[in-house]
Amino acid sequence: MIRVHFMGIGGSGMSTAAKIAKAYGFEVTGCDLKLDGHSSDHLQNIDILCVTPAIFFQNNNHPEVELARQKNILMTWQEFMGKYLHKDKFVICIAGTHGKSTTTTMVGKLLIEANLDPTVEVGAVVPEWNGGDRIGKSKYFVSEADEFYSNFLHYHPNITILNNIEFDHPEYFKTLDNMLDIFQKLVDQTDLLIYNTDSPLIHKLVLPKNSIPYSAKEFPKDLSLNVPGEHNKANAMGVIKLAKLLKIPKKIYEKTLESFTGIDRRLQELGTINGVTVIDDYANHPTAFKTNINAIITKYPNKP
Repeated sequence: MIRVHFMGIGGSGMSTAAKIAKAYGFEVTGCDLKLDGHSSDHLQNIDILCVTPAIFFQNNNHPEVELARQKNILMTWQEFMGKYLHKDKFVICIAGTHGKSTTTTMVGKLLIEANLDPTVEVGAVVPEWNGGDRIGKSKYFVSEADEFYSNFLHYHPNITILNNIEFDHPEYFKTLDNMLDIFQKLVDQTDLLIYNTDSPLIHKLVLPKNSIPYSAKEFPKDLSLNVPGEHNKANAMGVIKLAKLLKIPKKIYEKTLESFTGIDRRLQELGTINGVTVIDDYANHPTAFKTNINAIITKYPNKP
């Protein structure tokens, strides 16, 4: 049995990977700075130390990390995911600057409704799952694919849905061209690409001829979403294209999308106090701010 220690196991991505690893039969341990701290003592009888890429920016020479590097057992949790958890699976990845967590959850719920019993890894909390993971027993594995630190290059997807591309993470990529190079590599190692043709920067990539485009303009007039905004119509269209590719009936993908109520910290309504509605959102990019404001105006047209 492979013994894996997760350094920073309290993080959303790390905890999700750890829970999937345990369900898949790995022996899992972990530490977290807020709970029990980090120590090189944790590496006794450990085969792999998984870390978040942020550690390389925050404390690259931490004793626990340094010892793992010397032992040649250090890897990011995304590398572990791609090398071990995706092994022998039919991998569906969702990539892009915006909408990854929401679309990944939509895809997971679609496959569940279609009785395909997927394993799903999301970088956010899905209320029905009490976390970002859903353990399945089939060949299907749905993963949110993050571009930061070139994380998603550890994945070799059967299908990738590419939501959009905008310049983000300048502290890592430095230039737009560097970021586009990384997305190009993901496209090159994907068997089949589904992409949002409304995103201008996607057209700077060399796209395979068998790629499947989608647009928010195609959103069916008779389909009603519980989550607001044009961006969610675009997210849903990527899911519809995937459903058609997998030959999932229309009634199933419509039911999935119409019943989808969102995930934590994505235009999440926390409540109303003294007539003021409080909404929590993870947005950290100017375009996301603008999109969310427009979505809120649409959802609450009578609010000042």
